[in-house]
Amino acid sequence: MSLAFVTYIITAIFSRADWQAVLVHTFVPQIGFDSATISSAVALLGATFSPYSMFWQVQAEKEESRAGSQKKQLRGAALDVALGVVAGNLVSYFIIVCTAATLFAHHQNINTAAAALLFYGLASG
Repeated sequence: MSLAFVTYIITAIFSRADWQAVLVHTFVPQIGFDSATISSAVALLGATFSPYSMFWQVQAEKEESRAGSQKKQLRGAALDVALGVVAGNLVSYFIIVCTAATLFAHHQNINTAAAALLFYGLASG
């Protein structure tokens, strides 16, 4: 499964995104209070910080047995959880970059699965 997630990072690199704009908009927030901005922020937070992924990570750590003292075991578990959270958020970030580079570049509003299939069929040639 990890290899599948790495493909998002590779795809984002080859998506011909405007990396200067990506980095600027990553670190310089644009705050708006219209309904589209608020719903996008709620969707992004809900997808990125889903309780499912946090419970899944903790459960995996509980099931894994580690050698050494309890202090060493806890450090190893903390490192695993931290790396998992960072990697998960990094993959989420590159999914957003891929989506923006493909849909936003063509100024498409996709509201249905049929529209997504039609767009990707046209975009892929």
